[in-house]
Amino acid sequence: MRRVIGALASAVLLTACTDPQVKKQQYFENGNSYFEKKMYGEAIVEYRNAVALDATFGEARKKLAEALTHTGDAAAALGEYVRAADLLPNDVETQIDAGTLLLGTRKPQEALQRAEAALKVEPGNVQALILRGSALSGLTSYDEALKSIEGAIQLDPQRGRSYSSLALIQLAQGDREKAETAFRKAVELSPKDVQVHMALGNFYWAAGRVQDAEHRGLVWAGAGAGPVVGPAVETLGQGGTGARLRGGGTGAEMGRAGAGKGRGPASRQVQEAASAGQPDGVGGEESAQQQTTPVRPWIYSRDDL
Repeated sequence: MRRVIGALASAVLLTACTDPQVKKQQYFENGNSYFEKKMYGEAIVEYRNAVALDATFGEARKKLAEALTHTGDAAAALGEYVRAADLLPNDVETQIDAGTLLLGTRKPQEALQRAEAALKVEPGNVQALILRGSALSGLTSYDEALKSIEGAIQLDPQRGRSYSSLALIQLAQGDREKAETAFRKAVELSPKDVQVHMALGNFYWAAGRVQDAEHRGLVWAGAGAGPVVGPAVETLGQGGTGARLRGGGTGAEMGRAGAGKGRGPASRQVQEAASAGQPDGVGGEESAQQQTTPVRPWIYSRDDL
C-alpha cells in the first residue's frame, strides 16, 4: 500500500513539474517575489519564462512591462504593455500605461485608441481623459482635446497636472496668456510636484524668459528636484524626442535622476508652439536649442500624465 501511495505521490509531483500551466504560474510567482524585492533583472527572467510557456498570459506580460520600465528599457516595455493591453482589454491601468508610452513615442493615434478603450470600461477615469486629450492634441484636434482635459478637471479640480495638460493645448493653439495662467495654477495646486515646476520652467525658457526660468529652477529644487535649471538644453534621443535642462553658468544639471521616472516627449505641435515668438536678442545656437525644448519633456508612465 505504501508503495502505491508513494508511486501516486511521485506521479503527482512529476505532473506538477511538467504541466505547462503549473510551471508558468510558478515562474510568475517567482517573478512577483523578485519584483517585490526590487530585483527587476531576475523578475524579468521569470516573467519571460512564463510568457514563453503561454504567450497569452496577460498578467505576466503586464508585470514584465513594469519590470522593464524599472530597468529603463522603455522600448521593450512598450511592446509588452501593448501586448498586455491587447490581452487584458478591461484592465484600465494597462490600457493607460500602453497609451502613455505610445504617446511618448509620438504615436498619438494609437495612444488615442488605448485611451478610448480605458474610458469604455471606466468613463470617469481622470488619467484616461488626460491621455485622450493629449493624444488628440498630438493629432491637432485641439477643440476635442480641450473638452477631454476640461472633463478631467471637472472630475478632479485639485489635480495640478491636469492644468499643465490644459496649458499645453492652449499653448499649441497660440494662447500663451491662458497657457501661463494654467501652468501657474498647476504649481499652485501641486507645489511639491516636480513635473509641474518643470512644465512652467520650460514654458518660460521656450519664451526666452531666462530669469523666470532660472527662478523657477530654484523653486523647483526646493520642491525636491535638487538641481537648478539654467539656460541650456541638451537634446536626447533620435530626432530630439526628449530633452533635459541643464545649468549653464552654475554647472548644475537636471537629468533623469532629478526628474523622477518620467522620460518621454511632449507632442511636436506643442514643442513648436512653445518655441514660437522668440524675443529680440535671442538667436543663433541658443535659439536653435530653445526650439527643441518640450514644455513637458518626460512622459514615461501613467503617473506622468
